Amino acid sequence: MSVMKEIEKKEVQLQKQMHKLELLQEKIKRELASEDRCAFEKEINIIKDSLFETEKELKRLHQKNRRAFLLALAIFIVILLIVIYFKS
Repeated sequence: MSVMKEIEKKEVQLQKQMHKLELLQEKIKRELASEDRCAFEKEINIIKDSLFETEKELKRLHQKNRRAFLLALAIFIVILLIVIYFKS
């Protein structure tokens, strides 16, 4: 799978998790008694941990993509210099 597809997949996953977290927080504030809040707060903490891991993975994928781009750029420049050298 290409790096860009992985990045897109992680971004979608991150957005879904953030939306789910927002919904849970709203529900806790509106509806729940204190004993029920504890269970939902545990679920919120699990989601936050998942969000943190997804963000770390997304940063890693962006770095990988940056390195691949720089490598492609370097190869392009080398080829361009070789072509210019042999034309003159």
